[in-house]
Amino acid sequence: SENGYFGYATKLEGSDEFNGQIVDITMGEYGSLAIDKEGNLWGWGYSWYKSLLDMTSDGGKIGPTKSKTIQNAMYVSMGRGSAAVQLSNGETYVWGLDENGKLGLGSDRGYSYGTKQYIGNDIAKVIFFEQEGYMIKNDKTLWVAGRDDYYGLGQSNTSVNRYNWTQVFTDDSADKEEVKVRELAPQYRGMMIIAEDEKVYSVGYNNY
Repeated sequence: SENGYFGYATKLEGSDEFNGQIVDITMGEYGSLAIDKEGNLWGWGYSWYKSLLDMTSDGGKIGPTKSKTIQNAMYVSMGRGSAAVQLSNGETYVWGLDENGKLGLGSDRGYSYGTKQYIGNDIAKVIFFEQEGYMIKNDKTLWVAGRDDYYGLGQSNTSVNRYNWTQVFTDDSADKEEVKVRELAPQYRGMMIIAEDEKVYSVGYNNY
């Protein structure tokens, strides 16, 4: 919106060719991504930190535009300048802002990836929040990357940023257990988890 706000449901301009065709959709801080029934990835908005991948070369605002490098997409998610997509063959890719290592690619360069980066083929879902990444694998185990502020990534008493995907356990004892996730609700400096055994876990900043 040129005025910055929509106070009611408003049809996206230029969206006629995929109206009624969308199977998954996500919104980031300044842009959106969607997948149509044919597995094509679409993006619109502002490509902040290259979060719209190859759909705009100058990072400016765009209307609905189809990616030339992503086909057979099944699932897509966005966060603060970052995005992830899973393809029909099970491969998962990330791109965009690697803030505090939240893409799990092994570095904290603050670099923005304008091309897709492969992270695995055993992943059910990837969620990005602000400077944190959360990965649920097909076996329901939980993995995290990025800023571990106030122990919000569930890594015991070590509040250190994670530049690689790191598994979450119930504790750091010798008989620690894997956290198997049914539902995950990440938030600033923490997360809530419903585990497969129906236990509820809370992690992170316990103010108020």
